[in-house]
Amino acid sequence: MKRYFVIIAPGHKRYDERVMRTVREYSKVFNLIYIYEKSNEEIEKESSSTGNEILHVQFPLPNQTGFISRFKKINKLNKVLKDFKISGYHIHESGSFGLQIANNLPKKSKIIFDYHDWIPFEINQRLSNGFLYNSVYFLVKVFIRRVVKKISAVVFISVGAKDYFIKEYCNINSFVVPNSREFKSLEAPTFNTGDIFKNKIPDKIEIIWVGNVMRMRQIERLFSLRHKLLEYPSIKSVRLSIWGSLKDKEYAHSLLSHANESSQEEFLKFHGKYSSERDIQLSQDHLSFGIAYGWKEPFDSGLNKISCPTKIYSYGLLGIIGFLESKCSDQLDKIREKDLDIGFSSSEDICLRIKHYLDNISSYNKDSKKLFDFCIDQYAESEDVVKETVKYVKKIV
Repeated sequence: MKRYFVIIAPGHKRYDERVMRTVREYSKVFNLIYIYEKSNEEIEKESSSTGNEILHVQFPLPNQTGFISRFKKINKLNKVLKDFKISGYHIHESGSFGLQIANNLPKKSKIIFDYHDWIPFEINQRLSNGFLYNSVYFLVKVFIRRVVKKISAVVFISVGAKDYFIKEYCNINSFVVPNSREFKSLEAPTFNTGDIFKNKIPDKIEIIWVGNVMRMRQIERLFSLRHKLLEYPSIKSVRLSIWGSLKDKEYAHSLLSHANESSQEEFLKFHGKYSSERDIQLSQDHLSFGIAYGWKEPFDSGLNKISCPTKIYSYGLLGIIGFLESKCSDQLDKIREKDLDIGFSSSEDICLRIKHYLDNISSYNKDSKKLFDFCIDQYAESEDVVKETVKYVKKIV
């Protein structure tokens, strides 16, 4: 009877980059069952580059939501897998639901828990009262410490996340895989912005924002940034270009309405979903900058410190300067190792940095190249650590 290794990724589409990285590496040495948010219930079969079998399976009950539905989903998941001989599991649902899945897998299973979200923030989103948060989180910590005993190793997105986990829960075998992006463009950016503007100081700016459009992303903050930039007499135009799926269409409509009411110029544009950075088209007559805000929380859960926003990787691979809010300190510390500081604490701070680059195009070219190199290095690091993870799994299964 064939043995399979199982990758469980509820809430993820087939080609999610972090998940696919593990699929590629595990499929080189194992037959795989890959469980994710498929569009149909049919089990599809393909072969990996080494000839191993990959079965594509829909995660059970995809349209059901709510806490009670979790138990139904897990029960159905175990029924789907009961007829297979399983070597081990890699779970990509990294919140409390992922721990529930791990807790309900067969005893003595070999489990890798890919923890690239933040359970304290998950609780924080539901409980704005500090006393309730602390009370619930205490109970959750007890649950985490119990479930972790069943887990063979945890994969983190940053060293800070790993340190927090060890301090708050327990020590465990671990790996750190950054949320990097694969460089898929046909050619690297030229970093010749100075040639494009022919030694003329740019007076038009494009602010790029990438990601799912939803209220919690705080895209409205770009309006105040634009307003402050236009206070500089030398800046004649500021465009806002939003790339990503409209997850909250009502929110997107409210942003457009606000833009139309505040200016006669059509400065805000939603470009829609993109599959990779090469789909994103930069303005040819505006100097482009990317913005990545931290997470807005009722009170600090530690998420911003350990977060690893993929937006910064997108901006780096586009060959533009990206700015990251200063509360995302772990990521900024890594970027500073490249002798590059892109942190900001306010709109005024971003304005000063943008004005510096407008007056010093050669610095823009130099620093955008540093950010690009950082992104390439992080991708290589991610690939290497996933390979190390698979080697570890081979030893224990």
